[in-house]
Amino acid sequence: MAELIKSVSAESLLTRSLSSQIEALGGEGYNCSVTSTPIKGSYSVKHLFSTDDGDIELVTQNEYMVGLFEVEAKYYLYHCGDAGVFELRKFEGFSDDGSKVYSSVVLGSDYKKVIEGIKNRWPNRVVWNFTIPPLA
Repeated sequence: MAELIKSVSAESLLTRSLSSQIEALGGEGYNCSVTSTPIKGSYSVKHLFSTDDGDIELVTQNEYMVGLFEVEAKYYLYHCGDAGVFELRKFEGFSDDGSKVYSSVVLGSDYKKVIEGIKNRWPNRVVWNFTIPPLA
């Protein structure tokens, strides 16, 4: 009889590194023994690794970082593949347990309009390094 593989949904990689999530599940962290397989038509990736209790498949969230910039605070622009929207996340600081805290706002689903809106919000910024998400 084939061994069942436990499947776990990962936290956002913005808030917690892949390696620390693997370690928390009993693995040795992200290393050469982890097999990573992209999920077609998605930004998600399946990461298969072994623990003392058996194999675990950690599936990353279906999100893509379009860019980051700092104006008064650190901002991250993400494309959320499941909802098809762009989300602007702002780093707010750390919680009492030391985890990162972000606020977020959905900006829309049209890439060009979202980028235009961001540039209009901060007109004094000249250099922008945004990538076009492959699934947008």
